[in-house]
Amino acid sequence: MRNNGPVTGKEVLVGQYDEIVSSTSPKGVIESCNDVFCKISGFERQELIGQAHNIVRHPDMPAAAFDMMWTQLKAGKPWMGVVKNRCKNGDHYWVNAYVTPLFDGDQVIGHESVRVKAEPAMIARAETVYKRLNKGLAPIRKREKYLPVFKETLKTGSLMAIILVLFLFLIGEVQISHFLEGVGLSFIAGFFIYYHSQRSVRTIVQNAKQEIDDDLAAYIYTGDAGANGHIELAQTAIKLRLGVALGRFQVSAHNILDKAEKTSSQTVKTESGMRKQKEQISNITQSLRNVGDIIHSIAEG
Repeated sequence: MRNNGPVTGKEVLVGQYDEIVSSTSPKGVIESCNDVFCKISGFERQELIGQAHNIVRHPDMPAAAFDMMWTQLKAGKPWMGVVKNRCKNGDHYWVNAYVTPLFDGDQVIGHESVRVKAEPAMIARAETVYKRLNKGLAPIRKREKYLPVFKETLKTGSLMAIILVLFLFLIGEVQISHFLEGVGLSFIAGFFIYYHSQRSVRTIVQNAKQEIDDDLAAYIYTGDAGANGHIELAQTAIKLRLGVALGRFQVSAHNILDKAEKTSSQTVKTESGMRKQKEQISNITQSLRNVGDIIHSIAEG
């Protein structure tokens, strides 16, 4: 994979309303880009068009992060991720990227990428994950994977323990041995209650993964590597997809209006031109008549 350098370590901040847009061929060659892309990356448009999109890849970005992207895109599915890009001068900028395949019938004819500002919490998690990947470590620590289960078990177990203590207090059986046994049983029961309550949640997670199935993105976007993270990630993906669709609609509507205005303007120009031509023809005809009259007068004289 392309390794761009050198880098300065200086961040260029993406504005709250900045929207970086570009489209590429199926192989990732840039075919179009907007002014915001040029402004933030520091490249001129002619320097970007015809180049592979990884011209802005930052050396800190691990190959594994893009492997998932290409897996999704080749399957005809969109991809989203928090990406660190390199500017022309070596600075960098973070973006929340959403890449979607463009179809002509059933055939993928290219990709469109829309990038917006990434939230600081997402960037912090992404930096940690990418550093671990670059070191050859698992991207997410085991404790991060099991932390949601522990939290829910603790929450349910604590609630049951409080209820148990109140019950023992009411019946006058508040003894240390009974209390410790009760707390232990409460947490065991809390785990099983949590596990069984997740059956319905697992169905929701499976549905969420139909939208996007990416453990890495779930953690980076939400800070939760568990079920809730996948559900929240799917919601975010849907919002981004709708935002991109709305953006396309607005661009299409603008283009249609622009063409309509040009067509209307051209029609007016054509009508004006036809009137001028008619006047010119009328003048020429009249001139020919005058010449004819003169010739006729000379002939008679």
